[in-house]
Order: sequence, then C-alpha cells, then structure tokens
Amino acid sequence: MAADTYTLLDLEKRVLNYLDLDYDTTQLDVRSASGQVVASITGASSSTESTLRTVINQYAAFMARHFWPVLDTGTWTWTASTRTNTLHSGTPGTSGNVIWAVDGDLKFGSTLLPYADLVTIRRSDPTVASTATGTPTYWYREGNNIGLWVVPSATSTSVTAQCLVVPKPLTADTETFATWLPSDMTDALVRGAGAIIAKKAVLDELLYNHAPDLAQEADRTNLDLWGRLDPRMRRQHYPSPPPSLLTAGG
Repeated sequence: MAADTYTLLDLEKRVLNYLDLDYDTTQLDVRSASGQVVASITGASSSTESTLRTVINQYAAFMARHFWPVLDTGTWTWTASTRTNTLHSGTPGTSGNVIWAVDGDLKFGSTLLPYADLVTIRRSDPTVASTATGTPTYWYREGNNIGLWVVPSATSTSVTAQCLVVPKPLTADTETFATWLPSDMTDALVRGAGAIIAKKAVLDELLYNHAPDLAQEADRTNLDLWGRLDPRMRRQHYPSPPPSLLTAGG
C-alpha cells in the first residue's frame, strides 16, 4: 500500500479533531504519570506542539515495537577478534532511527551470513571463542548484542543488515512518517495518541471519562494490524499481541 504523506502538523490536527477539539481554540490540561498537571494545550501554541508531539512520537515508537515493522538498513564496522557488537551501535540508514532487531541475514562484506541460534552454535563451539579464527559463517543474537561465528580475523569489515527500528522523532511541522505510515496506520496512530491524551485530560471530565472507550477502539485497531502481519515477521519479532492501552498507565 502506498504511503500517504501526513506532516507532523497534520497529525497534531487530526489527533485533536479525533477528540472533537479544535486545533486553534482548544485549551486542555494534561497530566504526568504521577497525576500532576504538567501542560495546557492551548490552540496552536508551543505547549500544544510540545505535548502533542511527545505523545505522537511516543506512540509511533510503541507501534514500531509492538505491531508494525519500520525497516531500515543497519551498518556495523567489525574489527578483528570482536565477537559481538550491540544492536544500538549500528548506524541506521536514516539518521535518528534506533535499531532494535535484525531481520533476516547479515552481510559480512560481500558474504551472506544466515542466522543460527546461540544454543546451536554452542554445540559446535561450547565457549564461542573470542579469538580470531577466520571468515564468519553465521550470525546470532545474544541479549542486546549480535555476534559472528566464527570470530572474524579480518582487520575491519563492514557488516550490513535489514533492521527493525524505532523511527526518529518528528520535531518540525513539515516532517513526516511517510516512509512507513500508510493510511490505515495513520488512523492507528491518531486513535492511540488520542486515547493517551484523553487519559491525561484530568480537568475535562467528559473527555477523561471517554478515555476507556477510545482506548478500546485503539486496541481493536492495533490487534487488527498485528493480525495482518506477515506470519514470519509476527513469529520472529512480534509473537505477542500488542499491550492494551486500556490497562496501561495514563
């Protein structure tokens, strides 16, 4: 499905419109996790943008981690005798994205390395030795690290892979999530961000009381999108249904 282009300003307006609030005239107090009132949304003021942008960016990250993949190319520079590198040390193709998983094979220079789980590797090499031994033939995951087996002897080699990432936060009115946000996912973001804003609207009794209904609607949307994932992608990276916004803290 082709991606629609919604700017950050478009998303802010859509979230408020979803809550039957007007972008230019709305005043709404929102709270922190401790229950303190921390900001007032007042039309198109900076506090509107600060509060809405925080929620929109946080919810985009929630989507990427729990029910819809955002893909990017990750690159690591691998030195001799290095057994592992952290996922986060990889450089994403899009600056500001944060790598949280590798999807598929790695490339060690021009050599394609399939995945092998660490248990299988330890059957052949119980210590997964850290001494340089040659050209790697597999890659594996170890906590928040990725490892190569055998440990490479090459002085410095570029390692690349298709990765799952948390998208960089949007900060300017004209920025977009267009590379990964098709229309149905835009609706998911608007519903989820709207539900979170409603749960924070402590001084708007009508909206605050409507928050559980909005959370349930967002949960249904999220579960539907999760169910539509490619079976391999869901099995490997999203094995559990998305957490419910209904039971999450406000």
